[in-house]
Order: sequence, then C-alpha cells, then structure tokens
Amino acid sequence: MEEVLVLVSDREPGVLKVMEVADELRIGRNQAYELVRSGQLRAVRIGQAIRVTREALDEFKAGREAAARAR
Repeated sequence: MEEVLVLVSDREPGVLKVMEVADELRIGRNQAYELVRSGQLRAVRIGQAIRVTREALDEFKAGREAAARAR
C-alpha cells in the first residue's frame, strides 16, 4: 500500500477569518467587515467571532466577476 502525505498548507480551509477574506480579496479589514454587515458576503457568527465559508467567498467572487463582465 502506498502512503500519501498531505500537508495542511496544501488544503484551503473551509472556514476563513474576516482578515483572511480581506487578504484574498485584496481589500481592507473595514471593507471586508462592511461586506459582511451589508449582507453582500454571507458569514456566520460563532460567539464573538465572524467566519466566512469558502463556499460563500467563492459565490461572492463569482458575483463580482459576473458584474464586471456585464459592464
């Protein structure tokens, strides 16, 4: 049987912190929080922490790309 080594850094996390979302979108922290507050970016609150699923981020990015193509 062959063993396969998977490094944790090779996998994308399924849940992201708002700062990680901001980094990926290349926007500021406040702008990322505003996207969540306004409902443009779906997020969940876990206690005081706000988390964004990878799926929600991908949907947001797809919507932005579609809007850019429509212009």
